[in-house]
Amino acid sequence: MKELKVYDVSENNTLDYSDFEAMAADGCKSVIIRCSFGWTHKDSKFKEYYGYAVKAGLAVKTYHYGYAHNPEEAVMEAQNCKQVLEEAGVAIDIVFYDVEDPSFDNEGNDITACAKAFLDELGLNAGLYSMASWLENKIDWKSLGCPVWWAQYEVSEPDVKTLAWQYTDKEPINGKELDCSVFYVPE
Repeated sequence: MKELKVYDVSENNTLDYSDFEAMAADGCKSVIIRCSFGWTHKDSKFKEYYGYAVKAGLAVKTYHYGYAHNPEEAVMEAQNCKQVLEEAGVAIDIVFYDVEDPSFDNEGNDITACAKAFLDELGLNAGLYSMASWLENKIDWKSLGCPVWWAQYEVSEPDVKTLAWQYTDKEPINGKELDCSVFYVPE
């Protein structure tokens, strides 16, 4: 397996084109940009960062940050995500459903059912993102049959090798600290 470095960005990062050039110079081949969150919000920097990434020669993956408490709300989130992508008119490798917000962890909330509802409604090449502890204890991610992007810091190797492993939120690029992952791809 080949390991590819991938940076993860959103409107929470203050970036310009030179940062995406630096990512490419650092050996990065792809970037993950948040496109939307919740039921109605779009990331205000999505389209701008998408343009910077493409201009720098980076493939683009994206994610939707979720807050659903039930499958019906997850469907609404998928519709929001799909609408943002359609309005932007962009080509995306894969869309991840980011399941880590404490609001997901309400007693009685079936996180796996929410994830399945989102992925089914989205109807695109999609996967799941969450932290190691949730994937080990709260989400039946294997039953979803989708690519998984796993966040686990302060370890030299992830507990489980899935499609991707986010290993830090402090990867330096142009004097900034960004989330960074390794994607495992066939050679």
